[in-house]
Amino acid sequence: MINETIVTNWSHAFFQLIVEEKEVKEYSDESVILIDLFTKYQDFLHIIDSAVLPFSEKATIIRTTFKQFAKYMVNFLLLLAQENCFCYVLLILKEFRKECNAYYGVQYGVVYSVVPLSSTQMKKLEAKVKLVTKQTVELVNKIDENLIAGVKIKVKNQVFDGSVKAQVDQLRNDLLRNNQEGR
Repeated sequence: MINETIVTNWSHAFFQLIVEEKEVKEYSDESVILIDLFTKYQDFLHIIDSAVLPFSEKATIIRTTFKQFAKYMVNFLLLLAQENCFCYVLLILKEFRKECNAYYGVQYGVVYSVVPLSSTQMKKLEAKVKLVTKQTVELVNKIDENLIAGVKIKVKNQVFDGSVKAQVDQLRNDLLRNNQEGR
């Protein structure tokens, strides 16, 4: 069961530290990398979260694996492992990332597509959404095999649906409405 208080408190405390250190951009960028890594390599989370593995070994693994990361990020991961909260690291980092985005006035959104989009495609979509919303938008790509083709973008309360599925649904609705009006 997810303890929202733990997630919120840890992410907010880390965010406050990073704001005080005036290094929000660096740590925000690192959090994106870590979110991606921890999403892809869930086994790593289970290893560090293991009650069987002593903290000294967890610390060695964390220091070795993340030696290129900034000092506070490594210390943050160590502290999570020490306090047996590493199972929340992915959620905490996502919440931290949201706080960083809010700090910079960046809206977070999701692009749903049938296949993964390239970074160039993502940047183009972000630019187009920025024109419409008048806000800087950071998009994350998620796969939705139900779309058939095209993309669907959600940013806050807005949905931009350019998927073939949406077009087919609209055509079906138009045909049904025309059929009912013709009776």
